[in-house]
Amino acid sequence: MVLHELCSLFPKIDGEAYEVLKADIKANGLINPIVMLGDQILDGQNRYRACQDLKIKPKFIEFKGDNVLEYVLAQNLHRRHLTAGQSAAIVALAQDWEKAQTVGAKAKQSDTTTVAKRAEQSGASRRTQITADKVAKEAPELAKKVATGEMTLGEAVKEINPPKPEDEAFDHFDVTESYEAEVKENKRLQGLIEALTSDDKDKEIISLSEQIKSLQGRINQAVKTEAEAVKQAKYQASLLTSIRKLLGCEQNSDILLRIKVLK
Repeated sequence: MVLHELCSLFPKIDGEAYEVLKADIKANGLINPIVMLGDQILDGQNRYRACQDLKIKPKFIEFKGDNVLEYVLAQNLHRRHLTAGQSAAIVALAQDWEKAQTVGAKAKQSDTTTVAKRAEQSGASRRTQITADKVAKEAPELAKKVATGEMTLGEAVKEINPPKPEDEAFDHFDVTESYEAEVKENKRLQGLIEALTSDDKDKEIISLSEQIKSLQGRINQAVKTEAEAVKQAKYQASLLTSIRKLLGCEQNSDILLRIKVLK
């Protein structure tokens, strides 16, 4: 029996969930018939498979509705244990299928309205839906793997846009934690530097102190993207390295001792 393209977007259930379905059909018979569209299964691939395994003759009914897409999404999308990425990918692929079936041109909705509608259907965030739409457009086969749970939406995005070598070092970089730690450290160092008495290195230290003060003002502004946060963290780390080098220290914990010597 052939699955309709929309039906095939949804992952097959397996494991305990599938065994529960078979047990229910064995005990009570097939309560919900398999819905057909011509010679294709539109809804009920798991019920059909269970009947085959149990050697029970399934019941079939023909789809009589007006909107195939809305029916399939309504029947399957929210009653399954799908991740937000899976739901968004399914909706994106389903919408592409609907566009392919359209004869003639339709009035094009604004992107905002279209994305909002798709996000509402999938139950995912607008950002997740936009990402899924992009994957479905650029790599439909990857989007299908996301829909069936073979890979995550994030993994699909990396397949389309592999990270640059310099970015790979930051794959597991905790931007927030590192950023806040550097901010705290900069404040502490600034206080220590300002407390120094006259020394032949004071001018350079004061220059660095002014850079830290300027940087602190920018830190107070929200960092809008992860890339910006990484750049800020890397820049602050380089400042700390300069301060340690200037004071002749290898670690931050040695800075206080060095300052006492300078005094």
